Order: sequence, then structure tokens, then C-alpha cells
Amino acid sequence: TFWNILADADPAVERVNSALRFALRKPRPGKNGHKDSQGLWATDVDTIYQGTPRRPRLSGFRFSTAGNGVQWEVTAGAVMGMVHYQGKFGADAYPGGLNRYIEAARTSAKNLLSMYGGIPNTVLGGNYPAWQAFSAYQPVDPAYPGGSDTGLGWPYLRYLGTAPTAWVGLMLLHQADASEPVDHNANPYAAP
Repeated sequence: TFWNILADADPAVERVNSALRFALRKPRPGKNGHKDSQGLWATDVDTIYQGTPRRPRLSGFRFSTAGNGVQWEVTAGAVMGMVHYQGKFGADAYPGGLNRYIEAARTSAKNLLSMYGGIPNTVLGGNYPAWQAFSAYQPVDPAYPGGSDTGLGWPYLRYLGTAPTAWVGLMLLHQADASEPVDHNANPYAAP
């Protein structure tokens, strides 16, 4: 959805709005800690971080409808896509607006950068065997489900990552906060 918006893949605002309506849904709880497949918006609690604030809540987007946990390169691309959408179609083109999602996700990513000096793949703890149990729908500690499950057969474990850090860097170059102009040169999907 969001990378398609950045690439101007669909010029029809009605179709883009339909995709956004789906992506911005918050999935409901499912079996053994899994979420249902209706939507991509998620909030994770970082239970491992030892600094202040304690147990920060961080919002962003799942990797897929079968995934679990916020995935930060997808989230950074989503912020860029929503900002691009507003520039192309207007701030009021999406019913109810996008600003609350943009600001929640962008603030979460900036907080992670301050907390860790880079962006972790996920804030959900656990190791590969925990993810194997989680992906097999076996009960696991919800704070340690084996990282963020992509829903596609592999997890993102809790380590600082090059890709999410690079995408957050692009997001900040694109627009670090709402008071700044958008730098369209930071959009990796823009036509040359």
C-alpha cells in the first residue's frame, strides 16, 4: 500500500483511500497472541528497554496481515507514503485525516532512535525458538514471542538493523516533522 503510494502507482484517490482504510485498521486479538488479518496498524510495548520512559508504547505497521508486531522499515515507508499522499491529494482527501497516524509512527521511530542510537528490527523480545513456537500457534510469553513475525515464514529479531535505520533516515530526510517542507528527493520510489 504505502510503497505504491510513494511510487504514484495508482492515480485514483478512491482506490488509494480503500487501501488506506484497510491498512489503518487495528487488528483484533486472535488465537495465542496472533492478531486477525484485518489491518496493519499496531502498537507494541518495549518491555526490555531499561531507560526512561519505562515500557514505552510504540506505534507503526505490521509487515503483513499475517504478521505480528510493528516492523520499522515498513513503518518508516508508511509515514513517507502518507505524507506523499497528503501532498498529492490534499490533507483532507482521506476521511478523518492521516496526521494522527503519521505523528504517532514518526514520533515512535524518533523515540527509538533516541533510545537505541539506531532502529531495532522490533521491540518485541524472544529468540528464534520462541518465534518457532509462536508461528506454530503454541503459547508463548507475549513479551517474548520471538520478535516481530512477518507472517511470511521468518521473524525480525530484536537487534539494531541496517534496513530499519536506513528507512527511518529516509523518512527523516523526507520530512522530519510536520512543520518542515517535504524533500521529494528522499523518496526512493520517485521517478528520476
